[in-house]
Amino acid sequence: MKSEGVHSLEELYERYSGPVFDYLLRVSGDRLLADELTGETFYRAMLALDGLRGEASVKTWLLRIARNLHLRRAEREQRSVSLEDLEERGVPFAARQASPEKELLRDERSRAIPRAARGR
Repeated sequence: MKSEGVHSLEELYERYSGPVFDYLLRVSGDRLLADELTGETFYRAMLALDGLRGEASVKTWLLRIARNLHLRRAEREQRSVSLEDLEERGVPFAARQASPEKELLRDERSRAIPRAARGR
């Protein structure tokens, strides 16, 4: 990818991670969520680099990915049931927790792109 003077994944991350994080922080109001979604944005971008056709700027493309991830997360949270509702229904606490494997995979995926971009 050589669009807009970006020649590598590392350059892509260095150049655009700040604006992507700032956008996600603005729309979510949550630093941890913004950080997680920033990593996920660059992970998705890495998977879709071949699909970047140059119709939009790289920054616009990345912000669109970030926006879609944030919207999907918000939709999932709206559909989720509150802890109080689950307690009222008698659902055991253990049944409400994500498996350790899923938590680990999610955390690793959100950190993979920044590490790859730094060459680690």
